[in-house]
Amino acid sequence: MTLTVEASSYEDWGEASDGLAQLFGGEELDTAAETIAGRTIQLKRIGSHAQHGENPALLLWPAARVLCEFIDAFPALFDGREACELGSGVGLCGIFLLLTGLCREVWLTDGDTSSIGILHHNLKLNSCSSYQLARLRWGQPADISEILGKRALRKFDVVMGSDLLYNPTCVEGLFQTAAALLSSSEDALFVQAFFLRSCVSEEDVVAAAARFSMNIEQIDLSTFLKQPNDTVLQRCRLWVFRHQDAQQ
Repeated sequence: MTLTVEASSYEDWGEASDGLAQLFGGEELDTAAETIAGRTIQLKRIGSHAQHGENPALLLWPAARVLCEFIDAFPALFDGREACELGSGVGLCGIFLLLTGLCREVWLTDGDTSSIGILHHNLKLNSCSSYQLARLRWGQPADISEILGKRALRKFDVVMGSDLLYNPTCVEGLFQTAAALLSSSEDALFVQAFFLRSCVSEEDVVAAAARFSMNIEQIDLSTFLKQPNDTVLQRCRLWVFRHQDAQQ
């Protein structure tokens, strides 16, 4: 299914690559290749030297690779489905999902306008043509309603994201948004890959899921990661959330 790319307003961002560093506070932007499961993805992003810069959405966060490997290992969870990525950032996971050709429809979203520009650039860089791109600020009913309105109020089978849990003030809005976008069907899932950080605890995530009536399943990373290391196995989590009242 080929969709109209609703990103015309971001066309200038993608083309004006010579001036991107100025647009993003002087941060240097690198283009580098990431190869996952035999797929090579080109990404323009802030280099690793800027890990503590002011544009976290333009970094490539480590849990993104974990989510990509999960998609590759469990294609049946995505095959023929309609998916929405939250906090797409520079787009590794959303682009990977698009390149698999599994989903019938893929939306990539971010609340940061800088990120939307780079995201559009990276989608074009990887010759992606069948997607929807939208600004989505977590916990903002108007943004959620606009996306659902374009879908005739049809909700998503899959909502996903990686390393979204780095700011405690965002947790409530993240789950509010995921719960509002996720279908109530039994097989609908909200997938999150994230590294544990001192600012947001596992207990915080569990509590937020409970407030929005979501069940949690923790996936054993060793069952699908191709080259797991101790740091990833100890600090990374991949959790699948489902509505408690999911309809069979």
